[in-house]
Parts: sequence; structure tokens; C-alpha cells
Amino acid sequence: MAKTVRRARQKSGQSRTGRSLPSWDLSDLYRSPDDARISRAVRKSLRDAEAFRKRYAGKIERYSRKIADFRLLMEQYEALMCDAVKPYHYASLLFAESAVRPGAGALLQEVKTRFAELSNTMAFFQPELLSLPRQKLLKLAKSPQLAEYRNFLHQLLQYKKHELVEREKQIFTDLSLTGRSAIVRIYDEEFATRRYEIAKGKKTQSYSLDKALDLLHSSDRSVRKAAHAGLSTGLIEDSRRLTLLFNTLLQDKEIRDRYHAFENPEDSRHLDNQTSREAVDSLVKAVRGSYRDVARFYEFKRDLLGYRELFDYDRYAPIVRARKISWPKAKEMVIDAFTAFHPEFGRIASEFFEKGWIDAADREGKRGGAFCSFLTPDLHPYVFMNFSGTESDLFTLAHELGHAIHAYLMREQSYVNFDTPLTIAETASIFAELVLFEHLKERTRSEDAILSMSLRHIEGTIATVHRQISMFQFERDAHGARRKGELSTEDLNGMWRARQEEMFRGAVTITPEYDSWWSYVPHFVHTPFYVYAYSFGQLLALSLFERYRADTTRFPEKYIEFLASGNSRTPQELGKRLGVNLNRPDVWQQGVKSFRKRVREVEGL
Repeated sequence: MAKTVRRARQKSGQSRTGRSLPSWDLSDLYRSPDDARISRAVRKSLRDAEAFRKRYAGKIERYSRKIADFRLLMEQYEALMCDAVKPYHYASLLFAESAVRPGAGALLQEVKTRFAELSNTMAFFQPELLSLPRQKLLKLAKSPQLAEYRNFLHQLLQYKKHELVEREKQIFTDLSLTGRSAIVRIYDEEFATRRYEIAKGKKTQSYSLDKALDLLHSSDRSVRKAAHAGLSTGLIEDSRRLTLLFNTLLQDKEIRDRYHAFENPEDSRHLDNQTSREAVDSLVKAVRGSYRDVARFYEFKRDLLGYRELFDYDRYAPIVRARKISWPKAKEMVIDAFTAFHPEFGRIASEFFEKGWIDAADREGKRGGAFCSFLTPDLHPYVFMNFSGTESDLFTLAHELGHAIHAYLMREQSYVNFDTPLTIAETASIFAELVLFEHLKERTRSEDAILSMSLRHIEGTIATVHRQISMFQFERDAHGARRKGELSTEDLNGMWRARQEEMFRGAVTITPEYDSWWSYVPHFVHTPFYVYAYSFGQLLALSLFERYRADTTRFPEKYIEFLASGNSRTPQELGKRLGVNLNRPDVWQQGVKSFRKRVREVEGL
């Protein structure tokens, strides 16, 4: 279980709504970047890794003969890794907090380098485990005394034909420091410091990426158009450099896939997600079949707005003037909704606000977007976001707290199970958004407010389901084409446009400038083929929410057990506990039907 955490001192930044916003307190990790405990922890982990290697390298077969010995091996491995990742987590959080903080990048690079040394020392572990006979690993997995390692061992077997020998693993780890890892850092620093010049009347103002994207939700069409133009101009100016970065990462993945014997660029992601290409193809087919619902919705919205033509910068135009939501009000809304679902949900969410586990403040060099860092089972998660008081920010807060509650509940699991495939992780976050949406809808009396809220919900679902599958298809196109040769900016722009036009089916006019917008999507850089997990999570969450509506008394307890299980069971096993068969395509059709039903409901408002 997690250690006791003291109430944090709340640092704050000024929000655009005039209220102070919280900055997280990272002292449960380390006091500051200069904390001597960081270097001591790094040195200790390196010594522990050497001791672990000395004790077990070349001897795992012997330690696998007795259940008690094998259990001791796994417990020592988990304890070592749990301690070793903490400096890495801390440095990563500091860098996200501000890429321009003096020493933040240097600390991250130093910690990465030392962690690479540790990884090289430990590189024998997985290959040697996989050198055990298959029947031996299956026998270990069946042992009641090793029940918590059952899924870990089964998943390990799935990697058997893709594992590298120890020396190759070490080479790839070392080269990543000056290769992929360095390129990702450059990408993050570029977007953290980049400013976009956007016209406001006769003057121009500089905006960060997140603030520029916020303007696309303005009720003033001229503001949206100016934001679109300013952001597009910046992306086009940077396109040569971003194209080179992207090409390099695509080639890096092709090289790694070749050595790991992955036939298809996306196969490694499916293996990590504990799913199959066939299952993902079923998901893609169901969503692409729902593109007609996307077109119908945007045709409806165009008529509501009274426009003859709906452009890409009009997609998030509010029907009524967008309201600003203060941080205290957002906190109240989320906690009330979560508590109504289950008191434990509300209690856990309250802890994040009270103990300084959320960073929402605006500051120079802060990374864009939002995420939840799980950390380790003996600590607690942290939530990171950029809050400017929009309704979209409110649901982003619920989304990331959905992740956070998931990780919080998982802390009863051991280190190897303190994680889930991306698909299940996104189910937890998106279900939290649904909880908030339905709670607010039930308590809203104004028809205009319900319509506005419902439109935002549908737009959010399209962004999570259909847009993500469109982006997944773009990734498939790009990775496939890159294996035949280097891609130009025009090649990538053309692939992006083709997939966007396929989704909108003429209901939204895509401007030529929008062709470059593939370049700001961080998932393509950080985690290739991540994006379909959002679609998976949204459609599964919609299916689960229908089950919740049918049994509001018992479902919340089952759902909490589902989250607390972490990676101790496969997604298929977890789904069965909630009455969902993830091996059947109809689960995606059910989600699509639920979405279609919600579109029809909005049309009837």
C-alpha cells in the first residue's frame, strides 16, 4: 500500500478565470532537483542491479526449480525496479512542468543515462526467463503460490519469439539515448516553447499550442478562423524540421521491428495491449462504418449554427456563448459526480485536490496536453493538465482523474501488475467522463444548456472514437509508406487529408492549411499506434455505462474491482467480470449503436 502522504503546500499560478490554480507538490518523490537523495537513489539502484545480476545471471533455471526460490527472485526484481524508476519519474515530471526550467533537461538526460546503465545490467533477466522451457513457465504460472505472476508469465511467453539476446538489448538501450529518446526530447522542447502569432483585430498576440487550440472553442467565428490561421502558419513554418523528426522515428521503429521480428509496424503495440490485429481490425471496421453518423452530426450542427458551409475550424463552435468554469467549480462538479457514482470515487478524487497531486497552473515552458503519471505502487499518481476554464478542460480533468483513480486502486497489486494495457487504461478515463456528463445532464434544467452540453459530449466522442481511428489509419499509412522510402511533407499532408476527408464525408470542409496538423499530435512521436486505445476505451465505456444504467446498485462495486485488478488478469478476463466479451466484434457494434442513439437524442432536443 502507499505510504502516508502529508497535506501538501499548494503553490499556485493565476488562471485566465482570475482564480489561483494548483501546482503539484512532488516532495513525496524528492524535495527539489538538487536533492542529494536523487543521486544516492540512482547509485543504490545501480549497486542493487549489479548484486541482482551477480546472484541470478546464468542461474534462473536453478531458481525456477522451487516455487519459493522463484517467488523470492520475482519479489527482489520488483523491489529493485520499483526503487529504480523513481528518479526517472521525478525528472520526467519536472521536465513536463517546464522544459525551460534551468537544469530540467540536463537532469532528465542524466537520469535517463543512468537508467540505461541499470537496464543494461538487468538485460539478462527477461531473455534468461524466456530461455526456460515453455512447459516450465506454464507450470510456474499455474502455481497457487505464484498467482499474482500468472498474467505476467503468460504475457512473457507471447514475447518469446520477439525477444533479443542480452547484448542486442544493451546496444539498443545505449543508442536510444542519442537516437529516439533525444528526438522525442527535441520535439517536446520545441512545442513547449513555441509561440503562435494570432491576429486579434489589428494586433497580434503570441499563444502557446494549448492556448491556441482553446481559441478554436470560441463562440466568435473570426477568433476561431484567426487561431486556425496562426497555428497553421506555425506548423507550416516548422514542417521541414518536423517531417525530418517524424521520418527518423518511423525508420527507428522499422529497424527495431526488424530486429524484434515484428512483421507489421503495429504488432508490437497490439502485443503490449494484449490484443490481436484481428480484434483491432474489427474495431476499425465498426468505427469506419459509423463515419456516416459523424457526417450526419456535423450537418446537423451546421444547420444549428446557420452556416452554409462548416469549416474545420468550426467543429467546436459552441451553440451558446461558451461559459468559463472556475477551478473551485470544476473541482466541485467532478467530486459531486464521482461521489454519486460511488462514495469511494469521490473520496479518492478529493485526495488529489487536497494533497497537491494535481498540476493545473500555467507557466513558461510547460508541456501541452494532459496526462496521469502512475508512479509506483508504494506512492500515488500525479495528474498534469493545462486548465483555462473551458468546458473541455472540465472533462479533461475528469478524464485524468479517471486514470488517477484507476492507478490509486491498483496500488494493492505488485510492481509487474501495477499497469494495464492502454486500451483498459483509456476505458477507465473515458468512463469517468461519462459519469460526469450524465451527472451534469441530470441536474441541468435549461434546455439550451442541455443541448450545448450534449453537443460537446457528441463532439468529444467523435474526437475520441472516430478521429482516433482516422489518426490510427494515418499512422498505418505513414509507417507502411516509410518502409518504402523517406516521406516528404507533402506525402504526409496528403495521407492526413485523405483520412480526414474519409471521416467527414463532405460534411466538414477541410482547409488546405489543415493538412499540416498531423505534426502536432504527440502520440505519433511518443507512443506509436497508441491512438486506437482511445476508440477502444470510448466504445467499451459506452457499453459498460449501459450496464451501469441497468444495475446502478451492484455495477459500481464490480467496476471498482475491475480497476483494482490492474494487470493481474488479461483484458478479456477483466471484461468477462463486467459481462463483456472483448473477443466478439459485437461489443464495438454495441458501442457504435450507443453513440448513434446519443446523436439521435441530440437531434431531438
